[in-house]
This record gives sequence, structure tokens and C-alpha cells, in this order.
Amino acid sequence: LIKYADTVPYVYLFSGTPAPNSELEYYSQIRMLDQRLLSKSFYSFRNGYFLQSGYGGFKWDINPEKREEFLEKLATVSSVIKKEDVLDLPGKTTNIRSVFLTPKEMNAYKEMEAHMIFELDGQESLSANSAVKCMKLREGTSGFFIDENGEIIKTGESKLKELDSLLEEIGDHQVIIWGNFHFEADQIQTRLLKAGKTFVRADGTVNQDRKNQAIKDFKSGKAQYFLGHPASVGHGITLTNANFMVYFSMSYSYELQAQSADRIYRKGQGNKCSYYYLVASGTIDEAIMKALDGKKKVTQSVFEYIKAKKKG
Repeated sequence: LIKYADTVPYVYLFSGTPAPNSELEYYSQIRMLDQRLLSKSFYSFRNGYFLQSGYGGFKWDINPEKREEFLEKLATVSSVIKKEDVLDLPGKTTNIRSVFLTPKEMNAYKEMEAHMIFELDGQESLSANSAVKCMKLREGTSGFFIDENGEIIKTGESKLKELDSLLEEIGDHQVIIWGNFHFEADQIQTRLLKAGKTFVRADGTVNQDRKNQAIKDFKSGKAQYFLGHPASVGHGITLTNANFMVYFSMSYSYELQAQSADRIYRKGQGNKCSYYYLVASGTIDEAIMKALDGKKKVTQSVFEYIKAKKKG
């Protein structure tokens, strides 16, 4: 894309989350907009503005002494317009629902956690394999583990019961429920069927035609609940017919988090939006919430800087 952009006289880039994980992600975008503004080499840019940190130096943080210079350059090719600036949208609330795992669930989780700590201890870097292992802890917060043979080992239903209580409180409203594992959706689907509730499902278990039909049925009101995976249908669709959203589980991706949340908070929404996060107390869920909050602050700080520069 950079090579192609060099042949195009006018380039415009639009994004709601241009750099959800790190300021490093701005490089390719700035490079496409103005090839003279930064070095033509990503590595020269990285070494000039960032410092290594983390295990084995795998992480790069912006150099505090270079941050002002970098943001000055970013501001010359950027404009920030928030929805609040151009749309009269209703308010929104964020609600953390603490889930207290049963002794059986917590013992299984702690055993897996101890195993992960033992395996990760002393490693110079957090490899992709290690990240997969950490995923097992996320499974544990939802009351199950998937073993090496792909078999499901259930440990409890604390999150499912909390979801039952939450949906009962919400009452006769349409609700979007996000999950990150197919087995989570399987269990929720079973409970909704048992309760005689109408729902649609849009994740990796269904093809694109069925996803499109699911979206259509939910928007038309044929289904009360929408079970989805943020990576499958978290971008580019409008679901403003609903104003309640539940995160049964979360990933580390702030981009998926922000994009999926915006499915109901956009033009056409006339009601206050309520977001609920089911967070297993004393588990990796709390760390994920903190990580997402940190990435959000990084993005917002850059946005606010650019807006201030434009006003100046």
C-alpha cells in the first residue's frame, strides 16, 4: 500500500482506531500520506522515536524525549473528529459485573495459572505459544477448559448464571452478547433455547450468508438476542435497534473492543446505551480490563493532542 500510495497524488485515510495498540502503528499511515515527513525505513523510524522494553526487548515504547516531536509531525497530516462533535447521540454507561467463581472453578483456574506461571517463568520473550497458553486462563474464567484433544472440561457455570441474572434485569429488550469462544456461545445458545428466547448467532461457526441473515433478523426484531464474535461481525455493521450490549468475555484487542462497542453507538441511536462486562473476580479478566483501559488512554491522548494543535 505504501508503494502504491507513492504513485497517487492525493491520499486520504479514515479510521476510528488508527493505532489501537501502539504509536508504532501510525508509521505506515503517515508514510502513505507524506513520504517526506518520516524516514522511508520503518526501522529507522522505530529506532529514532522508540525505546525497547519488556521481556527480551520485544516491546517498544515511545521515547518521552521524542514524543512531542513525533506528535507535532502527526498533527500536520491529521484531523480528529469525534462522533460527539457532529452527532447528537444519547449518553452511554459502562457497568462492570463482578463474577465470583465457585471453589471448584477457582481451584481449576489457580491450578492452570500456576502451570502457566511455571512454564512462562524465565522466558526471554512472550512467544505466540505462550500467548496461546494464557488463553487457557481466559477459558477458565468462563467455567471450562479445552484439553489437548479438543475435549471440553467444564468446571462451572458462574458466568452463565450471572448472565441469566443480567438478562432478567434487562428484561424485554434486544441485547447483543459478545463472546470469544465458540463453546461460550454454545452454552448461551442452549440456555436461551431452554428459556424459549429468540436469538441469532453470527461467529466463525456460520457462513457469511447466515451471518447476513442473522443481522437482518436481529435488526427487524425477529430475534431478541444477538450472539456474536467481535472478530466476525464487530466491524462495519449498524445495530442501533439495540442499546444493550454484554461482553461475556474479552480479548486483548482494543480495536475489536472499540469497534464492536460502536455497533450500537452511532448515527440512528436514539436511546442511552448500556454496556456490561462480566469480569471474573481475581482472574485474568481484571488484567484484560486494565490492559484495554490502558490502550484506550494511549489512543485518546494522541487524539486530544491533535485536536488541541488544530485549535491552536
